[in-house]
Amino acid sequence: TGKRRTDGSLPLWSRVFFWPWVAWNRLSVFVFRKFIKPHQPVATQITQHLWLSGFPAFHRYRAVPCQACVDVTCEMAQRQRFQHYLSIAAWDGTPCSVPQ
Repeated sequence: TGKRRTDGSLPLWSRVFFWPWVAWNRLSVFVFRKFIKPHQPVATQITQHLWLSGFPAFHRYRAVPCQACVDVTCEMAQRQRFQHYLSIAAWDGTPCSVPQ
């Protein structure tokens, strides 16, 4: 997809090619979080300094203290900026390898 490993941004050609899928995905997430499961937390604290969350582009994520991000998507652009960012691109159903 051309996603930059340093900051998670997508080049223009990738945005143009994937826009139908990304638009549908964002709409689905919005509907799910707004109407189907509105009280489900957007992030879950695993340990004192470790949180597990979904797509961190929504305003509800701003309350979660994030300094670092491990991004395992290859088609979703990262809009928030983090002090430390690691991109391990993986398509759905394709796990990351041990060396990654």
